[in-house]
Amino acid sequence: MKKTLLLAALIGCTCLTQAQDTFIETPDHKQPVAEDWKGVKNIRAAWGTSDIRYAWHSMPDVANLAKSETLTAWRGERVSTQAVIYSGVATDSLAPISFELSAFKSGRNVLPADAVKASFVRYVKTDSWNRADNGKGGGCGHRPDHTVYDSTMVADIIDPHAESIAMDAMSTRSVWVSCQVPADAAPGVYSGTLCIKAGKRSVAKLPLQVRVLEHTLPAPKDWAFHLDLWQNPFTEARYYNTPLWSEAHLEAMRPSMEMLAAAGQKVITTSIMHKPWNGQTQDHFDSMVTWIKNLDGSWSFGFDVFDRWVEFMMSCGIDKQINCYSMIPWALNFPYYDVATNRMQTVKAAPGDAAYGYDHCKDRSEKGLYQCAGVHCLAGAIGGHSAAGTAGAAVTMFYGNPHCCELDLFSNYEISILEERFADQGMLGIAGDVQLGADVVVDKGFIVVKKSA
Repeated sequence: MKKTLLLAALIGCTCLTQAQDTFIETPDHKQPVAEDWKGVKNIRAAWGTSDIRYAWHSMPDVANLAKSETLTAWRGERVSTQAVIYSGVATDSLAPISFELSAFKSGRNVLPADAVKASFVRYVKTDSWNRADNGKGGGCGHRPDHTVYDSTMVADIIDPHAESIAMDAMSTRSVWVSCQVPADAAPGVYSGTLCIKAGKRSVAKLPLQVRVLEHTLPAPKDWAFHLDLWQNPFTEARYYNTPLWSEAHLEAMRPSMEMLAAAGQKVITTSIMHKPWNGQTQDHFDSMVTWIKNLDGSWSFGFDVFDRWVEFMMSCGIDKQINCYSMIPWALNFPYYDVATNRMQTVKAAPGDAAYGYDHCKDRSEKGLYQCAGVHCLAGAIGGHSAAGTAGAAVTMFYGNPHCCELDLFSNYEISILEERFADQGMLGIAGDVQLGADVVVDKGFIVVKKSA
């Protein structure tokens, strides 16, 4: 089995496979309701929908399943659906469930063999959102009462490596089927089948048609749609057990990032300080920039890791924008290496303080790096500077917070308050109270700083 981690921007599902050769799902503590499964004495299969996460040990809504399925796509588009397999009895260990896809033909025209793919959907453990009556207004956060916030198993992982899978009695499995229509495919209705098997025995043959229209979808790199799914390379180094930033680490991530680029991803996630959000994730973000205080009290910064990560992401096809996190961290503590003591130290500084840093984004821009990407420094500014991107008039968004944010401006900048989304630049601005002067103060709002060309 190939050890690859795949990530897909799919509605309702994550495409992710374990690095281990065998992916073992956590047992589902929810017991099936035998009455619901009464009359289902064998293995059955039908077409469902890509909009539903089918519960592991719940009887699917048979009334909303279909014997056949038709997908409609432009040339160059990817469309998906799900086949639902459900069984009242457990499968024999010698006869696990598997599937086969036929060729998809329209007259003499045939879709390439790799255009239509199918994968089992696997289950992961999750918990529920905080309730709105807990005093926190709902959403994520600490859940002290586990009797209220119980865990559940949800369909989430699209596993392209599992060739077969066993089924419990009174359980449901689904198969995610995707068709990437080639941009040069001839229009027409392409017909094929998904065959579900138990061992060598055919359980069901599900007809599938892909109706290809004459229209052609542009390549993902040309989409105006602004997709920004954050990446965490630190997690993947731990997951794949590879040295951080090694060639093995980067190549392990390449299939994920190329799939992300194919989904239209525009933004590279970078961290320019240690734990920009005070942790929160299992694998926290370390700084991709080395902060160094020299013997004479001056500061220098190492961008080796930052550059290696950004250049790798660009080689995967993600090259429109670089987001740098974060100049206003939760604790306002900035770790750095102190040459005088040969130790890591921490300085506490707030926006406007003399010790408040350096303009990393401006540094990368002025050195002529990343000419195809706008460098966006988020959640504030470094050194009181409003960092901007590269060639021409570059725009930087400052994501505000519920408090005032002061920005000390330099050079020729125009200040504007945005009240709508600009899809072509992926910016969202919400009007706030703005006071122009030596500083710009935005109260509970967002501003955009635009550097003149």
